[in-house]
Amino acid sequence: MAVSLEIISTMEKTRKILRKSQEFHFQNGKSISQFELAYDTYGKPNKAMSNCILVCHAFSGSHHAAGKFNNDEKNGWWDEFIGDGKTIDTNKYFVVSVNNFGSCFGSSGPKSICPETKKPYGIDFPDVDCSGLG
Repeated sequence: MAVSLEIISTMEKTRKILRKSQEFHFQNGKSISQFELAYDTYGKPNKAMSNCILVCHAFSGSHHAAGKFNNDEKNGWWDEFIGDGKTIDTNKYFVVSVNNFGSCFGSSGPKSICPETKKPYGIDFPDVDCSGLG
């Protein structure tokens, strides 16, 4: 008789949105008066905050790097590498995966409401490229 075992990860993970009512300046000179950044975290930070690793997704991806959250249909894009006992071991490291500006996965972007006009930014949202996020 074959026995099927389901391995359940004990990896601690959170999904949050950072909301700031302050201006954000892109390197291209454009700015937005307030912003939101969606992010996931995996593992726990140590007291010195010296075990943190930032992982960045592909430009068209999301911040969902590992595991499954309640409403996810599939594991994150780097699930093979992030987790308990994996290459980026969340028993040792605190992993942060931030969503890009301009994305449709929770961070401020063209569909966000501009506080000044009360309408979506649309094409008025600043152009975003990797150099503009510094």
